[in-house]
Amino acid sequence: MEGFFRMILLLFCFILIVRVTELHAARDECQPTKCNHVTIRFPFRLKGQQQPENCSYPGFELSCMDKKQTVLELSRNVKFFVKHIDYRAQWIQLYDPQGCLARQLPNDLSASPFQEDNRYTIGLNINIPQKYTIFNCSGEAQMTERDEYGAIPCLSIQGFQVLALPSDSSEVVNLLNCTRTLLNLSVTQTFEDMLYDRTKDVYLSWDEPYCRRCEVEGRKCRLKKNNSTTEDETECYGPSKKERKKERDRPKQLMATGIILGSCLLGIILFALYRVHHSYKAEKEGQLKIENFLEDYKALKPSRYSYVDIKRITDQFKDKLGEGAYGTVFKGRLSNDVF
Repeated sequence: MEGFFRMILLLFCFILIVRVTELHAARDECQPTKCNHVTIRFPFRLKGQQQPENCSYPGFELSCMDKKQTVLELSRNVKFFVKHIDYRAQWIQLYDPQGCLARQLPNDLSASPFQEDNRYTIGLNINIPQKYTIFNCSGEAQMTERDEYGAIPCLSIQGFQVLALPSDSSEVVNLLNCTRTLLNLSVTQTFEDMLYDRTKDVYLSWDEPYCRRCEVEGRKCRLKKNNSTTEDETECYGPSKKERKKERDRPKQLMATGIILGSCLLGIILFALYRVHHSYKAEKEGQLKIENFLEDYKALKPSRYSYVDIKRITDQFKDKLGEGAYGTVFKGRLSNDVF
């Protein structure tokens, strides 16, 4: 009985270990992180986060300032705060922490993996660059079309203005008290509106890595492991939407398995306790029977009585019952003492 109980206990432990191992194997090694409200996952990674190399893509590193602001550093001099990331559409919404996007325009972003995203800009040929010339002007610049082209608010102060004018504009040659500081700066219409509106956000998109197929399927994306090619190829992994629906039921299945196994184990324990109790009770009853038998045998064994004892038992031979083959029979009364 003890050996059977041990076998069942070992079987229960084995099943439990197998289930725990399966859950550990299914754990995502590229777990997403958060900085304030922004969810960070492939192709991005949070600087300082310990993750496998295939959990991020080169050039997509973000920083978290005091756990409050998510920062994207496009170059040494260009830093934006992240407002939102759309992983399915592959674009990122940014804003300038100083509220001056015009300050970022002269910087070279060619090494960045991002390009301008025009989904929120209305107009034709919006990605065709326009050439702008930047002027530093003392006092108020004299322009005939002041309402159309004005100073860049975040770069101008009282008595000093910074102007951005189309390079082909006739007003460029008519400016007084102005010094040209930058010639033929390429600005698309997407950024053109941001020269004068400091509240606008920047939308950048990326083509590589391409993970939209994974996102549409509801799966996750990462760099291929043991990639033999020089290119950074990606792969989809994890359950799809349908499979994830089944995964939601896994805790219930695990709970049901635990309840069944626990109930079986409890039943085995109760059965073992019953068997021990029954065995102890049977052994006790057998011992009692033996003691009763010995007691009965002791009471029925032949006894010898003296003549004096017989006189006392028969009350001086008071009541005669008859004659027997071996003598006269008298009525007597035995005491409780056992001789």
